[in-house]
Amino acid sequence: MFSDARRLLALPLVLMSLSAAASGPMIKPRIVGGEPVTASSHPWMVSLQHLPWGDGRSFYSQHQCGGSLIAPDWVLTAAHCTDGQRPQEMRVVVGGGDVTPQNLTETQLLTVEAVYQFAGYDDSSLDQDLALLHVPGARAAVYAQPATAAQTNALRQGDPLHVVGYGITEDGDVSTRLLGVDQPFRGIGQGCAMVPVWGVGWLTDNMICAGAVADEDSCQGDSGGPLFVRSGNTVVQHGLVSWGFRICGEAFPSVYTHLANYGDWLAGQQQWGVATQVLTPQLDANVVAATMAVTNHGQQAVTLDEVVIPAGWTLSADPCSSQTLAAGGQCELRLSLPPRASGGKVSVVAADGEERQATLTVPRYRSLFSETTVSGHVPAFSNWSMVREQPQATFSTDGGSAPMLLVADREGTLRIDWQANSDSAGAILYNLSRNAVVGGSDGRSGSWTALVNAGDRLELVASAGGAATFTLTNVELSESGVGADDSGGGGSAGLLWLVTLAALVRARRRP
Repeated sequence: MFSDARRLLALPLVLMSLSAAASGPMIKPRIVGGEPVTASSHPWMVSLQHLPWGDGRSFYSQHQCGGSLIAPDWVLTAAHCTDGQRPQEMRVVVGGGDVTPQNLTETQLLTVEAVYQFAGYDDSSLDQDLALLHVPGARAAVYAQPATAAQTNALRQGDPLHVVGYGITEDGDVSTRLLGVDQPFRGIGQGCAMVPVWGVGWLTDNMICAGAVADEDSCQGDSGGPLFVRSGNTVVQHGLVSWGFRICGEAFPSVYTHLANYGDWLAGQQQWGVATQVLTPQLDANVVAATMAVTNHGQQAVTLDEVVIPAGWTLSADPCSSQTLAAGGQCELRLSLPPRASGGKVSVVAADGEERQATLTVPRYRSLFSETTVSGHVPAFSNWSMVREQPQATFSTDGGSAPMLLVADREGTLRIDWQANSDSAGAILYNLSRNAVVGGSDGRSGSWTALVNAGDRLELVASAGGAATFTLTNVELSESGVGADDSGGGGSAGLLWLVTLAALVRARRRP
């Protein structure tokens, strides 16, 4: 039933996960110059997978980033791998084995219960680029141990480190085997050696450098993966793949998150914390209700003192302040955000003075009906236009995918018809409000019909493997009980067309 949808989603998920969000030259997303390594020697290695809309019944998951298991139930990865994503859209595969989607079983795809992204992460500079995932049931014979300051400070210029990851191979196919490469240590922050002069300003003390070996490097798809040394069964992880200069393997160092700076944070989050929250897409003018969970993962009770929220937000319910959370206990903050608020940081302070911060993100969308031409960046697409008099949108791409959001303003029967000028094109429509696939097809055309309720949010993702032009030839919302082909329906005015201006996930390179 969903064979077309599976085939279609394989392309956009790889491209959206691994293509560069920043401007700059296209690069080869792979462990450059790497060699296959055995899964048995890396039982703590993790593949962080994206599962579109969290719907395992319809789609295969796809490798998105690397990660490492640092303790039972706890996976360490990069913040740019989790930024803007909800836990239900993530899966984790532990053990460094084959990550071919069709070969993964349901028992291998572990569910992410919560994301704890470092609240100080800067998505423009990639400073403080780390996140912890709580993944119940994730186990390994050996765990990676985040390095201490003494261990990283003891490294000397040229000391051998190792990095492993998946990503895409040189011929463009998705790698299903774990690859590894040696990378010499190059320093900390602005003390890194062999960095291009123009790039030194990007570096902070939260970053370490390794590599600068021609044709040997980490690259896109390896993000979040470990940079480590190993002695017997002891794995000391000094960094995780974050970003790099220009083209992979160009004999500049790559940049890794400096884990020794975050020992206290990593230990504290494994005791208790506030989970990062990403809401479903919201209209720009709407007041938004949200909840944020505070969970005690430790073995001892935690007494909470107060909750601090951004100005303009309100706590509609606060069962957490002045409460004691038993081991395994949880409370939920219920928040109300004003119109146009796109998110902010929430702090919870315990009675002993320990503080936890978490970010709440609200994707905001605006109607395109007020504009004939839309300017600005849309991932992988250009030449967007919206014709107000007709329910039609036309857009082109040189390869890749991008989502649009539709919001139904009343109950009715929705019909969408589309055409493309390429056999590599495809599109899929998903009802976010009902957690249901409306339709998925690839080739040169498609047509879908579905009943919708007032307020339903539907995501349309169009994609292509190369140059293609898409046209939505008909978008119609008819009254309930009226056939979708009946011209007596309400027409496209019953829908608000919206478009996201952010990519699914950043790549690990910058210009």
